[in-house]
Amino acid sequence: ITAVVIVLAAAIVAFVLLAQSVKNTATTYEEFYKNAKTAYDKLDTDAALEDANHALDKAETDAEKIEVRKLIYDIQLLAGKKNDEYAENLEELISLGAVGKDYYLALAKYYDENAKYGKLTELLRNIESEDILAALSEYVVEEPKADLESGDYNEYIAVNLSAKEGYTIYYTTDS
Repeated sequence: ITAVVIVLAAAIVAFVLLAQSVKNTATTYEEFYKNAKTAYDKLDTDAALEDANHALDKAETDAEKIEVRKLIYDIQLLAGKKNDEYAENLEELISLGAVGKDYYLALAKYYDENAKYGKLTELLRNIESEDILAALSEYVVEEPKADLESGDYNEYIAVNLSAKEGYTIYYTTDS
């Protein structure tokens, strides 16, 4: 009986090692993506992110890149990793044409929370979709209003600028 148990235990260990080595021999986009998805489903975010990044390296089409970047986004959310890599992934998703407003909202929120206002402004200026722009309305600030028309005047003038309550107006007199 002891010999049978030892042989059975050895067979189980050999099977586990073989299964692990097969997993580690992934070479194609599909294999890496499948491994990443499996690890994600098992809540193993480190392994999922590693395999997803390998899949990204193997991705050849924009559709594959979008698919794996969406998975990377989901993995990063699950892992609570909202860092610069998180933002870079969202930027790439958007540049590849993944126009879901959730990605824009997530990126705008990241920029706002990390005081990357120049990046936020750039993001907002490049949005062409009215629906997405409307979804990001909390990040859009109306321009200040002047009580006089822009132009050249032959005399000194006083101009009053106004904006929504709570906003600060910055301006120059030399363009």
